[in-house]
Parts: sequence; C-alpha cells; structure tokens
Amino acid sequence: MDDHKMRVSERYLNEEYLASNSDWHAKDSKWKSDHIIQLLKKNNIRPKTLCEIGCGAGEILCYLHRKNISSEIDGYDISPMAIEICSTKEKENLNFHLKNIDDISKTYDCLLCIDVLEHVEDYIGFTRNLKPLSNYKIFHIPLDISFAGIAFNWMNHARESVGHLHYFTYETALATLAEADLEVLDYFFTAPFLIESNRSSKIKDILIYWIRRIVFSFSPKLLSKTLGGCSMMVLAK
Repeated sequence: MDDHKMRVSERYLNEEYLASNSDWHAKDSKWKSDHIIQLLKKNNIRPKTLCEIGCGAGEILCYLHRKNISSEIDGYDISPMAIEICSTKEKENLNFHLKNIDDISKTYDCLLCIDVLEHVEDYIGFTRNLKPLSNYKIFHIPLDISFAGIAFNWMNHARESVGHLHYFTYETALATLAEADLEVLDYFFTAPFLIESNRSSKIKDILIYWIRRIVFSFSPKLLSKTLGGCSMMVLAK
C-alpha cells in the first residue's frame, strides 16, 4: 500500500508521467483554450491577472497570452519536468513556477484548473484550497463514468495511461465543487473525442466516433451517460 501511495504521489515528480505522455497533452491545448475563451466571453469576464494550476507543458497559457486574454499570466506545476519544458516559453508577462498551491502567495482575477482534479489524491481538499487564490475559477473535468466506460473498462485504461484517480459524472463533478465551498456560475459540456489527434482509424472506433458525434449534437448530457467521451467546462466562484 505504501509503495502504491508513493508511486501515485510521485509520478509527476519523476519521469514516469512524462514517459507515458511525452507532449504532456500539449496537442489538446488550443482546443481547450478556445473553450476557456468561450466561457470567459460568455460571462463577460476580462481578467487582468490569470494563472493556471497544473499548467503542464504550458501551451494553454502560451495560447491565451498570444490572444491577449490577460496582461499578467502565471503557470504553476509541481513537476520539475513540466516546468523545465515551460521555461523555454516564458515571455514578458508570462511566467512559470515550480510551486505547490500551498506556496502561492499571489491572488488572481481568474484561475484555471484544466484536467487536474482527477489526478489529485485529495481532490476536494485541493479544490477548497484554490478558493482564496482567485475571484473566478475555470475547471475542465473529464466525465469518465458512463455505461460504456463501465462495460469496456475504459476508466481503468484512463487510470493506467493518463493517471486518473477519480471518475466523475456531470452531477458528481458539480457536487465536488459545491462540497469544496465553490459557487458554480456556468458550465457546458465539451467533446474531446472531436479533437483530430484523439481519433483512431479502427473501424470500431470510427463507428463510436460518429454515434458520439450525432448524440452530442442533440444531447451532450445523454452522451456523457451512455457512450461517454465528454468533459465539462465549469466557471465557479
């Protein structure tokens, strides 16, 4: 048990996670960033200061910097490997830091926590600790629990391949934020399966892709419960 706990908590501190995810999911960054911008514009939020907790390779913040979303942007991660990757991307008003959230003394207008909660052992305590760091928080949370996910053991695959420790429906994701003393202001479903780099050429996967696409077009909520493949973007305060 102790060895397992050590492996879970240290996979981001050594090269284990990087070995399994060589680009640190950078290929999805523009897609995620566009949804972040969509949520900010929808709610008329223009942050002067912005940070990302668990910034990984830093590509989301680089894209938001190019789009002039904020005049001061900071990225934080506990992984030395991630920050080493980010260090070459620093620019004026875009900086990256090797810090745990307990060591962050600054506060921000808006905080990003994109595909992070599912990796954190104490995810409710972690989320609660984010509250004083910013006025607004934006979360992107994968919805791994679905009928197909259970039937085909997709959740265990997510655990082994990308390190998901917790699995959510949209209801439990929203409940988690509420239990962490956050107020949900807005949310919408997203469809990571639409990202071209995530697609497979296998006949079975192509069939699932098109069924997902059709169902998502009229009921993302239904898709999240049946064939899965959905995540949600949430604005909280």
